[in-house]
Amino acid sequence: MSSGQIVTKVRNIAEELASELGLEVVDVEYVKERGSYFLRIFLDKESGIGLEELEEFARQVSPSIDEVITGSYYLETASPGLDRPLKKDQDYERFSGSLVQLKLFAAIDNRKKFTGTLVGLFEGVVTLIDNEGKEWQIPKENIAKANLYVEF
Repeated sequence: MSSGQIVTKVRNIAEELASELGLEVVDVEYVKERGSYFLRIFLDKESGIGLEELEEFARQVSPSIDEVITGSYYLETASPGLDRPLKKDQDYERFSGSLVQLKLFAAIDNRKKFTGTLVGLFEGVVTLIDNEGKEWQIPKENIAKANLYVEF
């Protein structure tokens, strides 16, 4: 089974359990690092997620995942962090008004990286207002990576 198929199956299992527990699956990764496989499930909820919830989720989801992944792997459950990725269309609405950073597949006006305030997503186009106050309309399909941006 390919890594993509594993991620799809695990995401389905994880989303079902997360829904029961009042959690949201932000992302699922299955990668090989330093000769070992790692399955990472990033979880969140409106009020923020705690260590106990991550541990409980891992304990409950592990038996179902063992039916999908036959070889050895390390299971990691984690919060998406302050620079949480924006993956789903709903993320662009939920975090409208937040500071975000977008990295593009193809440049717009010779730029592939944008930081600014997220206005939202409408009909597949993300609207962002940069630090100079300029509004940008960026097709979501051109976004390689989108994250909340934290200034320190």
